Amino acid sequence: MSVSPVNGPVAPVEPIGEATTKAARTKKPVVRGSFRDVWWRHALALLALAFALFPIVFLMSAAFNPAGTLSSTGLLPSGFSLDNFTALFTDESHPFVTWYKNALIIAFVGSTLCVFIGACAAFAFSRLRFKGRRATLLALLLLQMFPALLAFVGLYITFTKIGEVLPPFGLNTLWGLILVYMGGAMGSNVWLLKGYFDTVPKELDEAAHVDGASHARVFFSLTLPLVRPILVTVFMVTFVGLFGEFLLASIFLTDVSKQTLGVGLYGMTFGQQRNALFGQFAAGAPVLAAHHGPLPRVPEAAHRRTHLGLRQVSVPPPAAAAGRLTASAAVASPVEGRDTSFRREARTVRSTYASSSGGDMANVHGEGGSPLRLLEIAEAAGVSQATVSRVLNNKSGVAEATRQSVLTAVDVLGYSRPSNLQRAGTGAIGLVVPELDNPIFPALAQAVTTRLAAEGYTAVLCPTSAGGVQEEEYLSMLLERGVAGIVQVSGRHADTTASVARQREMLEAGLPLVLINGHREDLPAPSLSTDDGAAIHLAVEHLRRLGHDRIGLAVGPARYIPSIRKTQAFREIAAAQTFEALVEHTWFTLEGGELATRRLVARGVSAIICGSDLMALGAIRAARLEGLDVPGDLSVVGYDGSMMCEHTAPPLTTVRQNVAALAAGAVDILVQQIKGQASEHDEVVFAPELVVRASTGPHTGAVRVHSST
Repeated sequence: MSVSPVNGPVAPVEPIGEATTKAARTKKPVVRGSFRDVWWRHALALLALAFALFPIVFLMSAAFNPAGTLSSTGLLPSGFSLDNFTALFTDESHPFVTWYKNALIIAFVGSTLCVFIGACAAFAFSRLRFKGRRATLLALLLLQMFPALLAFVGLYITFTKIGEVLPPFGLNTLWGLILVYMGGAMGSNVWLLKGYFDTVPKELDEAAHVDGASHARVFFSLTLPLVRPILVTVFMVTFVGLFGEFLLASIFLTDVSKQTLGVGLYGMTFGQQRNALFGQFAAGAPVLAAHHGPLPRVPEAAHRRTHLGLRQVSVPPPAAAAGRLTASAAVASPVEGRDTSFRREARTVRSTYASSSGGDMANVHGEGGSPLRLLEIAEAAGVSQATVSRVLNNKSGVAEATRQSVLTAVDVLGYSRPSNLQRAGTGAIGLVVPELDNPIFPALAQAVTTRLAAEGYTAVLCPTSAGGVQEEEYLSMLLERGVAGIVQVSGRHADTTASVARQREMLEAGLPLVLINGHREDLPAPSLSTDDGAAIHLAVEHLRRLGHDRIGLAVGPARYIPSIRKTQAFREIAAAQTFEALVEHTWFTLEGGELATRRLVARGVSAIICGSDLMALGAIRAARLEGLDVPGDLSVVGYDGSMMCEHTAPPLTTVRQNVAALAAGAVDILVQQIKGQASEHDEVVFAPELVVRASTGPHTGAVRVHSST
């Protein structure tokens, strides 16, 4: 016995482990999970598996049964043959492929139209207020209580009469059956879609209406992108239902070539031929299973988007992603989280709507690229959201003091102004030029940059190249950076075969754009160019005065506007002065000039006019390789007037572009656009200047072609 210092003597206590061992000896050990306890579960599972596999095994046995009849089919096949599959695809009296195609057409077209009609009706019931709205909704619900069989007789008579007037939409037509299915589109789907539409914040509609959007624009540009998950879900469910629908299809489609898969296969198991055609019927099952195409063949990506989209709008966002949410909102209920997620996605769609609407609202962004919040700016400026919208869209009817108050609120809240409201002397300008190997482009870039700096702007130089960053990538990057305007030199706009859709989108979005060297009639943007016709006229007149009558023109690819204009002017002058117009199209490079010169020399020219100074240098090199003297045997004229021309051997005669005037004109027009002043979309043409040097000389007679060896 031990003694406690507080309570006195304490009785001895038996060890816990020893007491447990004694208790264990008195009970019979039970082994849980042994086979004798769970055998019945395994037996039940095996029975269920056998029950499920029996029809599959029987159907496969019938499909490969050589006899192809129901009476000769057993659980285990008596033989193996593909005759049933061959007959399935070759039997003209039972066109399996045609049935399959008809079912696909009806299911896809019908599902698409049903979803569209249901979405339109759901939007109307969710967003619009009109007399009889509530009664119509209740009527749609009550109609679902009556079986569709009640309408079969009426539909049959109706479409019999329709077929007499419009045969493509009568009985025994695919379009007639699709029209019947469309009649049921405003059923339960409307209630399902309306419930989803109601979760989209109505503030989006109100803000869009303030910007002048119609109900149709709100529906297509704002609401549909937000409810895409439920649209895909309804489409998939409707597709599966229409693909396997039998009752209506069996009444409407009586011609074998018009029947769907369900009607056709049912006909193979009905009547006196069901025994003989059972093999073909069974062969259709593995074919459908192998293709399991139309039923879940709504694109897998759409299915994943549906699943992820439904999860996205049903799980409350974390506090870090919630942005402006408070601590209590970060632990909101699933319903609250769904609304918050919808609002976050809605802000993105709102920005997309503004961009597509052609207004300047899309160019107003805050820190991190977050889209504009009209309510924030209105509260900060002490005006209504409608007034903020009018100011940001540069509309009239707003007092100057109120306008400045709104713009100040935009600046204070960290948003960037629309491009047409940028403050003078601030912002970046994108300068997109071709590769800088050609000296004329660095000269233009330097002149434009200097002129922009004088106006208070910073140029972002974007040189494109064949193996580097392309023009489209630069334009996208400049738009993301929110530049105030773009100057583009000899880009895709100068290529008559290239698309200018990107430039057209920028103009429609209100972004100032000025083009240099390459005017396009289908692009309503101001452009500036050197007069290519005058340049060719100066060069030809100079060479004709020197006595040359065999003059060649070496220019770049024929699809570029400068090449087209130079070639056209050269041919017109040659026709007027009765000499042969010899033209070679290569590239605006040294190699291009060299190749064109070899071809023109072989044609007996005594002088060559080149489309660029680089081509002229290539022409001089080619002449020397051919053993010709420049200008003794061959005169060469360049184009551009770059600084290197006076340092070549011999110094190059060239037609100089007025680079300073081009740069000054482009910047002046761009700054006017940024300040909101209207600018003409016509082309501004600058006169060139002929600079005579030592690469041209008097014609001494026939060209002497020397061997390069």
